[in-house]
Amino acid sequence: MPAKAIKKTYARYPQAAREKKIGGTVSLNVLVSETGNVLDVKITKAAHPLLDEAAMRAVKDWVFEPATKNGVPVKIWTPVTMTFQMR
Repeated sequence: MPAKAIKKTYARYPQAAREKKIGGTVSLNVLVSETGNVLDVKITKAAHPLLDEAAMRAVKDWVFEPATKNGVPVKIWTPVTMTFQMR
């Protein structure tokens, strides 16, 4: 069974990105521990350094229901995407 996010903190749109009218989607891989904590975050598809940093900072605070294999919690990489839209 895959890991499931149970507490999410969404990234704040950086003011500098808003001023420069930057938008895009950041794709991340998140390493979730056997206890549901985020151990590591890697960018798999970058949008812009300002947006990438905001997404990474936010996802580090997420809490997951851990993935299980044969009923036993396991460490797993799980994909996450965040989209920043210009307004």
